[in-house]
Amino acid sequence: MESLVKPFRKTLVAITMLLATGCAVLDDSYEAPDVCPLPSILEDLQELVRFKPGGGTDISQAQFHVRLNTFSGECEIDKKQITLTIHMDMTALRGAALVEANTEFAFWVWILDREKKVLARHRFPILAKFEGRDSRIDFSDIFDVIIPQRKDHSPPDWLIYIGLDLSRKELAYNRRRLGNK
Repeated sequence: MESLVKPFRKTLVAITMLLATGCAVLDDSYEAPDVCPLPSILEDLQELVRFKPGGGTDISQAQFHVRLNTFSGECEIDKKQITLTIHMDMTALRGAALVEANTEFAFWVWILDREKKVLARHRFPILAKFEGRDSRIDFSDIFDVIIPQRKDHSPPDWLIYIGLDLSRKELAYNRRRLGNK
């Protein structure tokens, strides 16, 4: 009889602990965890092929080609603001028409509310340095996006778009290349 009581006692203690834990979770003071806004890279603005001024769009006239590859990040949410720290991975390829070792480009980050109204936009300039005979550079940039909290928005309601800074001609080239009109 004693051998049956010990396992029963252990089971009873375990059930009591689970119930106590469950009640704490269902307590009114429990708040659901916040979900961070998810950034997106815009397809039409993910790549930039910069051609030599006055040249056409033949690949031999390309100075460089940049691609936003992937990103990762973390966010911190408090009562006043949401801070996203984003790690952006990029690749730059040297083109045949690039004369200088350095080249400049930029990318944008747009913050929109759930009605898709642009609340802020930030431009991040980048200097890519090709050393020696390097034809490819893989690099990262880390930046923060700060969004003020609003009572009518929860963190997942914010839209964050990322894209390269393109001229009208560069955008038209991307759209033709991607089949988007």
